[in-house]
Amino acid sequence: MKIIGITGKTGSGKSTAAAYLNLRLQDSTMLDVDNFAKDIYKENKDVIEQLKICFGEDMINSCNNVNFKKLGRLVFSDCDEMKKLDSIMFPIIKEKLKQYIAKMNCGSKYLIIDAAILFNSGIYKYCNKIILVKSDLSKRRSRLIGKNRNLTEIDLENRLRKQKIKVIKNNVDFIIENNSTIDDLKEKLERIIKII
Repeated sequence: MKIIGITGKTGSGKSTAAAYLNLRLQDSTMLDVDNFAKDIYKENKDVIEQLKICFGEDMINSCNNVNFKKLGRLVFSDCDEMKKLDSIMFPIIKEKLKQYIAKMNCGSKYLIIDAAILFNSGIYKYCNKIILVKSDLSKRRSRLIGKNRNLTEIDLENRLRKQKIKVIKNNVDFIIENNSTIDDLKEKLERIIKII
């Protein structure tokens, strides 16, 4: 199985790119690491306890579930708080992904991993090919507004300006500048598909 990692900052269009690759590559499976992490929050009671210790009881609601809005607001506004969350989540995400890949290895021909944290978490080590999707701040802002209409202006700015994604350039196989139309993005992906 070939593993293709797609990374980029919020609003860059990486999820759109991942979905298009999943559509075009025969016998492929797509994994959104944000959703993967949300499953961990639901399944792993130790994580809930660690979140309470690190960030306070009010990050967890009365049903013992994570208040994602509150947690997101906190970690996107403070780099130190984000580091605390990363130190809790990254090892668990990486281990769970390793198990997921082992189970899948006889299944799909391609696994497409959509992850802003591809390099930060070490997930990139599992990838055969890596695509970095880049986009101008103004384009990213308009995409993020379209996707999350309930974000306040402060939340929006924090997500756009304070998100720190690590990129190891030597490990990136393809860079896509996504500042035009969806058709332009698809055209660029088609060129990559021929090489993959």
